[in-house]
Amino acid sequence: MIERGVIEGVLTKFSHTFSSSVGKPFEELCKDHLLTHADLPITEIDSWWGSDPQSKSEEEIDILAKTADGDMIFGECKFTNNPIGIKEFHNLVRVSGNLKSSGNRYYIGSMLNRDLPLGCMCLRKRTIWSN
Repeated sequence: MIERGVIEGVLTKFSHTFSSSVGKPFEELCKDHLLTHADLPITEIDSWWGSDPQSKSEEEIDILAKTADGDMIFGECKFTNNPIGIKEFHNLVRVSGNLKSSGNRYYIGSMLNRDLPLGCMCLRKRTIWSN
């Protein structure tokens, strides 16, 4: 289509599929950013998915990190300009309840945002959310 000069359909399709196409790479970018900018000694970082008895469905946690002190960091990544809100926070807390932790639990949100480096909110001495 592009070769024939017809770009409207291509741009429309691209705009509808772009966010879903870059979701996983964005999650990896956020993990890398957290590893290099966190003030906590992270020893492991990955994603988690599994069955949630409350929702009776498969759930995913985009970032699950463990520290040398036994703390856990749970993160939600969204490739969007919209802020991660209280609904996403409560869902992250609920789903993270499926994982046992003896230390502190920290919750972070990462999103695409023109005003933040690499589009990520990073974990510093103060977290975005903690309980």
